[in-house]
Amino acid sequence: MDSFRDVMMEYSKQVMILGEFLFELLSEALGLNPNHLKDMECLKGLRMLCHYFPPCPEPDLTFGTSKHSDGSFLTVLLPDNIEGLQVCREGYWFDVPHVPGALIINIGDLLQASLRNQYMFASSDFTSLFTMLDLFKKSSSWFKVFFFF
Repeated sequence: MDSFRDVMMEYSKQVMILGEFLFELLSEALGLNPNHLKDMECLKGLRMLCHYFPPCPEPDLTFGTSKHSDGSFLTVLLPDNIEGLQVCREGYWFDVPHVPGALIINIGDLLQASLRNQYMFASSDFTSLFTMLDLFKKSSSWFKVFFFF
């Protein structure tokens, strides 16, 4: 059986391929050369963050995380079957539904700032605030994997 390290190394390679594809699609969607974001070195670094939390003995006493945005170019989240992620859009919070087999992709602050400056979008066009209110209130354990470009 593969070790956790081997699995995560292979998964990281696949996320890099996905990231390159996503940056090409985003560039094209903006009417740019497909390599535009790649040439800006958006793919230069990859950071992986794993969270594991055992079952909470007193889930009613937890608060979750505070609202935040991702300071990266792009975030790729491998969710498990435990919901709780929320997105704020135009002042309203929306639950992000769990879709089996799907990844959650977020455009981060660095990419938003780059696009805002280059295309003069209003700051409200790219507001992405997140919270994970319900995750910490679960009585079962959970595991999340985040990749940040």
